[in-house]
Amino acid sequence: MESTRNESVNISRNNNFSIIRLVFSALVILSHSSELIYGDASHELLTLIFGTISFGTLAVDGFFLVSGYLITQSYFSSSTKNYTAKRILRIYPGFLCASIFLICLGKYVSNHNISFTPKAIFDNIVNVVFLMPPIMNNPYPGYPFPDLNGSMWTIAYEFRCYLIILLLGVCGLFLRKNFLLGLTVMLGIIFMFHPDLPKPYHPAISTNLGTQGIVNNIFNFIRNFFIESRETDLRLTFIFLTGICFYLFQNKIKYSHRGAFVAAFLLVLCLKNFNFAEPGLALFGGYIIFWFACHVRPLAISQFFNTTDLSYGIYLYAWPIQKTLIAAIVGVSFLQVAGLTLLLCGVIAFFSWILVEKPCLRLKTVF
Repeated sequence: MESTRNESVNISRNNNFSIIRLVFSALVILSHSSELIYGDASHELLTLIFGTISFGTLAVDGFFLVSGYLITQSYFSSSTKNYTAKRILRIYPGFLCASIFLICLGKYVSNHNISFTPKAIFDNIVNVVFLMPPIMNNPYPGYPFPDLNGSMWTIAYEFRCYLIILLLGVCGLFLRKNFLLGLTVMLGIIFMFHPDLPKPYHPAISTNLGTQGIVNNIFNFIRNFFIESRETDLRLTFIFLTGICFYLFQNKIKYSHRGAFVAAFLLVLCLKNFNFAEPGLALFGGYIIFWFACHVRPLAISQFFNTTDLSYGIYLYAWPIQKTLIAAIVGVSFLQVAGLTLLLCGVIAFFSWILVEKPCLRLKTVF
């Protein structure tokens, strides 16, 4: 176990994963910038090229692939208690601060006075507990997708995938790698015939607890939290399991420049068909991602970003910054929105990492 722990530490420093995550964050911003201005994906660049998925979908799938790989590595190099502590401390502090920021920003930029009742405060507290986006009554009136944050929905799915890792470990299924591979292939085949519908963001199924009793409201909230969209559940679970399999079979996969070129060619072919787009992205895109991350010499900038992770903060704050820029600058283009958002979110994400995320991660030593 000690040799495995040391190997994991080395891998975590000498790779290009941080750059990959930053690229995915930028692609989410680029994709959402056009969708938030025009109200649909008619001007989204990847959708215009292939007519299937957007850069936002590609980036989210990429995040889950990388997460499946790295979180499995984290599980193998930690005790169950430490693993759980690290996952909670990595997700919740940044999410809580972003939620407070979103509510304050939404209240400031809205054109009408928004007051918070005790019930609204309670609803938002429950949303934070279940990693759901904060709610506010129409903070951006007159604009498409007036949600405070239409990107945060993936965080709850991400945390559920962390729990899947625990479940697989407790059940001893990591020792049955072929079974996990078969399960992943089966889910991929099912998803191929029942793909998730493309959309600029995931509509919140239950972000308001209503007027029923508190116990019934929380019960309904938990039910909707775990059963929101069967297609999305299938899609992200399949993608995450694929990342797990790339880690478990890393010694059996032969990575090369030629292999990455062939994978890129096959990925382009898959992206032309909606049913094959995301399964192809999981398989061939995953090969390209892990080839570049672990088998290409780490870029100089990777050494900095491997210890200063801005991708989570950029992802959390991008949507409200984009909405604010669109509301404040008349006639702004989606490329201008994307560039300004990336710049501003980079600054906010840096302070989020320095002041919130990194100090909270140090608390894992308590466990």
